[in-house]
Amino acid sequence: MAFKAVNTLDSMVGYKNDAYIKFGWAAARLDDIANYVPARLTGFLIVVSAFLASLVKGGNASMSAAWRSYRTMRRDGGNHTSPNSGIPEAAMAGAVGVRMGGPRPTGA
Repeated sequence: MAFKAVNTLDSMVGYKNDAYIKFGWAAARLDDIANYVPARLTGFLIVVSAFLASLVKGGNASMSAAWRSYRTMRRDGGNHTSPNSGIPEAAMAGAVGVRMGGPRPTGA
């Protein structure tokens, strides 16, 4: 219940307007702290899932998807504006071999 309360507080007042900027800052930081471990655990589970999915498909690609996922997570996970959401986003992008969350050419 406490985790959900922190998450809801951040959604309601986190950095929203000048009236709540100090309160919103605290709510946003508290939410970042609460999600630090879950975000990294999620990134790790995505790497493991990429490995297992590749094993099911067979062939030599089993390690490449997992390593690509891990390398992308380590390289790009910290580039996101959020200290937590970039980790699983980068891991998933590496696992499936696509680019996510960045600038894209017009019409893409």
